[in-house]
Amino acid sequence: MIIVVYDAQQNQIRAGPEVGAGGEAIVYAVEGQPNLLAKIFTQPPNSTLYQKLAWMQANPPQDIPQTGNHTSIAWPLKLLYDKRGQCIGYMMAHIQNAVPLLDVFNPRRRARILPTFNQPYLYRTARNLATALNTLHMHGYVVGDLNESNILVAPSAMVTLIDTDSFQVKIQKEDRSTVYPCPVGKPEYTPPELQGRHFKTTLRQPEHDCFGLGALIFQLLMQGSHPFRAQWLGQGDPLPIEERIRLGYFPYQPDTQHPVSPPRNALSLDILHPRLAHLMKECFVTGHNTPRLRPTPQVWELAIAGAEKDFLVCDQGHYHSNHLSDCPYCRLTLSKRRFVPPPPPLAPRPVPPPVYTPKSHPASATASATASATASAPVRAPVPRSAPQASNPQPNKPLYQSLWIWAIALLAVVLLLVSIGLWLMDTLREPEVALPPTRTPFPTFTPTPPAIGALPATTELPSPTIAPLSPPTDTPQPRSALTEEAKPTVDTATQPPTGTPTNTRIPSSTPTRPSTGTPTPADTRTPTPISTHTVTATPLSPTAAAKVFRHASSLGNPRLLAATQNLLRLQEVMVAAITPTPSPAPLPTATITATPIPTPSAELNVILDLPGGDTYNQNAIIKLRITVIDSDGVDNLYWWVMQTEGDNRVMVANNNKPCQSVVECVGAAELKDLTPGFYLVNVIAQDTQGQTTRRESPFIVR
Repeated sequence: MIIVVYDAQQNQIRAGPEVGAGGEAIVYAVEGQPNLLAKIFTQPPNSTLYQKLAWMQANPPQDIPQTGNHTSIAWPLKLLYDKRGQCIGYMMAHIQNAVPLLDVFNPRRRARILPTFNQPYLYRTARNLATALNTLHMHGYVVGDLNESNILVAPSAMVTLIDTDSFQVKIQKEDRSTVYPCPVGKPEYTPPELQGRHFKTTLRQPEHDCFGLGALIFQLLMQGSHPFRAQWLGQGDPLPIEERIRLGYFPYQPDTQHPVSPPRNALSLDILHPRLAHLMKECFVTGHNTPRLRPTPQVWELAIAGAEKDFLVCDQGHYHSNHLSDCPYCRLTLSKRRFVPPPPPLAPRPVPPPVYTPKSHPASATASATASATASAPVRAPVPRSAPQASNPQPNKPLYQSLWIWAIALLAVVLLLVSIGLWLMDTLREPEVALPPTRTPFPTFTPTPPAIGALPATTELPSPTIAPLSPPTDTPQPRSALTEEAKPTVDTATQPPTGTPTNTRIPSSTPTRPSTGTPTPADTRTPTPISTHTVTATPLSPTAAAKVFRHASSLGNPRLLAATQNLLRLQEVMVAAITPTPSPAPLPTATITATPIPTPSAELNVILDLPGGDTYNQNAIIKLRITVIDSDGVDNLYWWVMQTEGDNRVMVANNNKPCQSVVECVGAAELKDLTPGFYLVNVIAQDTQGQTTRRESPFIVR
């Protein structure tokens, strides 16, 4: 759908198609201007909203934070009118490839949409959010409705504030000032002093935004948990979160009488940098009664910048503050794996009332016996003869319970009959002659890369003090080209560490000196100096190494085969000796704010072990062991062994093992009765996020 609108100079603008819609407006793309969007209200704005938008267009923040082409505040750039000259909307920047803040601080959504977003990204997102809000406050604007749905985050951790037409605007003209309040608000991010208030007539202050900012930063740094989410320890039903905010029931404050405690398996507030933990208590405890004491956006920005400098990286690739003795995220992962929730308590069954059965007495019974029986039985009203009472009435069961019992019994009988029939068929059939197993060629396996959720099209904003970090490329850079400004290792809470290299054989290119014989003491000839030259060792691929092994074994010379193996091992040792061990580079400290971070990549740690080496006798038993480690959990391990003869490949063993999301998955097998020839072990492992890693290693059977 294409609609035609006009700007203030009567220039025609074609808007369409629709890219988003809300309760009060529809957002369209602008034809010929891909970096702009047109927000058209479903109902024409009244005079108050028109004056507010006109003031915002004429008075934008002059130093809106931006980096490159990114926009940090989607400010009204140009008012739009219909053909009658009535204002119907405005144009704003188009923030592309960005997602709502909810998809960032929620761990499950982040793992699916932004799988490489680790702790440095989360800290940088919080820092950039504080920077953008600080700019608005410096120019007299108040967001008012600060929540996770009106904040967009780019894959480089850049932040954009949207829905700016709902901001609180103060217009100052000479000695008269007019305030246009923010008419909306979300209870989860509303400060306690404004809970239950009517927002259309409430004047917001910057300290009210500071409460929402503190809650959003808490969720970014604490795995998406709201600061007032808690276990209820009081009597009755738990209070809603807005009521806990109003009463100041902050569960992470020790030594309080509040009937709340932190949620089960939640991270402790002590995992944060001490300065950040102190600011959290100032925001939600000290600021509960004194709102002006809440930390300002500038204070948050400086504290997060300091915490970024004190990051440490554990063995699993998690980033944490250097004041901790061990990694809290490793402890959290272990506790989640070990915790088994108890079964729910069974509902008590209703006890049926006692049933009394009247007893008949013989006519010859004495009067005393009759009196005794009458005294022992309860007094009951006489029952009419026309409606005799059942001797032992039972409470009627619902029909569906009886049907379920009969259905389960019938299913059990059917399964029993089927099992007996299969057993009889297997017992009575004639024995078959066992045939030797045939080797079928291994089917081609093409791993499918994990699908990342499509990102909604949105807009971008500027940051005058920050330079974006370039996103990483898939092509690995040589070790010698790394500098101090290289990106740190990716956080393996979503990305695992790099796997252990496989047993790839590398031929040696070391030149050999020709033998000149053993000189005798009487030999006084001056030996001819041997010229030296430099040879560069180039590692061979597994296929090339396989050809070297096959050629050496085909010649039938044991000494030549042993020499070839020694040369390959020698070059492998030389290459391993000159290869520097990678060390995580520190995160670059930015003197400016809103610096983007590129999206890294990761792979699983796959260890392929052949304890007997790469050469075996024909009657030997080859023990194969494969270990896959991934902090996000290993989903599947698939391995196979092929015998290669020229261009022909025959699979001799394989196994597909589901790992059920464990951190370490191990596969083992024993290979025996192999015919002489060249063999190749292949391994493909996949984690729970869809990331796949492949390893292979050759060996020879003689």
